[in-house]
Amino acid sequence: MSLLFEDFVLDPARREFTRCGAEVTLEPQVFDLLVYLVRQREHVVDKDELIHHVWKGRVVSDSTIESRLCVLRKALHDDGRSQRLIRTYARKGVRFVGEVQVQARPSVVVIPFANLSGDPAQDGLAEGIAADTLALLTHNRTLYVLACHMHGMPFGADPVGAAAALGADYAVTGSLYCAAGRLRVAFQLVDARCGHALWAEHYDRQIDDVFSAQDDIAQHIVGCLGPEIDRCTGH
Repeated sequence: MSLLFEDFVLDPARREFTRCGAEVTLEPQVFDLLVYLVRQREHVVDKDELIHHVWKGRVVSDSTIESRLCVLRKALHDDGRSQRLIRTYARKGVRFVGEVQVQARPSVVVIPFANLSGDPAQDGLAEGIAADTLALLTHNRTLYVLACHMHGMPFGADPVGAAAALGADYAVTGSLYCAAGRLRVAFQLVDARCGHALWAEHYDRQIDDVFSAQDDIAQHIVGCLGPEIDRCTGH
């Protein structure tokens, strides 16, 4: 989920931080500090808590903590005088005081397509189609996109089980069959929360150029799935 305040959008899962759509660069430790303060915004966070959660228990000086807070305030266009977003409480700690909105993003898992051709040489094509589909879906900023193969799940894994294991709302799954120089790819969008297939389609083409076919099919899948996901999620 994304955390919105003022003109900023903080996405902890993607480790992205933007202002008015433009990336704000933060070093990893400062990013972690921001995430922790925003998540703990309901109470004052003291030095020991920061050391435990942000510095993972390593011994750091007060000046180190202050310097990171200073860098963070600068990135937020805040300062120690106005304390518009990060407020210091003498001998107590600091607290994020900005008004935050939580924006939940639907998540979708892309499963490597099952190869029904009986030819192991087509496994690479099945994985390639899923990988290209994954890459294209990540351009949809309203989605949190996951890949099964990154988590050790097999080709053609059960979409509901795979999605449940990763905590995803939806699953893109499918299969391919190649014979006599033609390729048929069947694909569907599954609502992992109830197990229902929301939409399904197939795509046929000549396979004289494997890489071109892979790209075309992935683009076709995303072109079909994008509006359907938006309809299902209300975006």
